[in-house]
Amino acid sequence: MIAPDVVLTAAHCVEDIVNEPGFVEVQLGRYDLSKYELYQTLHPSKIVVHPQYNNYFARNDYAVLILDGTAADVFDFVPLHVGTPDPDNLVELEDRANVTIIGWGSYDTYTYIDGPLQEGVMHYVTHEDCVSWSAAFGNEVTEDVLCLGSLEQQTCYVS
Repeated sequence: MIAPDVVLTAAHCVEDIVNEPGFVEVQLGRYDLSKYELYQTLHPSKIVVHPQYNNYFARNDYAVLILDGTAADVFDFVPLHVGTPDPDNLVELEDRANVTIIGWGSYDTYTYIDGPLQEGVMHYVTHEDCVSWSAAFGNEVTEDVLCLGSLEQQTCYVS
């Protein structure tokens, strides 16, 4: 969440239903999908995909969900600060630095998570290595893409 009534998500997750926001459900405070938990459910009234999103090249893979309500006070909502980067306070990732990722989604082509929120550690991959590895699969990687992965795992792009 980037505001009490706005969620930032990946455009590839909502690109096919951008005109049907009723198909999306946002569950605040949910941790384990297989258990009954106290959580708040909201629905988007509007889905806005980045105007320059490009599915083929994984560029500008961002969308915002404008919710039909706001996060309840019980969840101690703290927005993610999104703004213009301060050049004096940028952190440079070192090659192979650990980066924690979280989510449900799928962990392979045919299996979806139906239990607790998953957490894993990926490694930051330099742009040069990412370009080299991706060329083998015919993918173009531009300067605005953050690459995570390792030699042992399939590389994951985060645009």
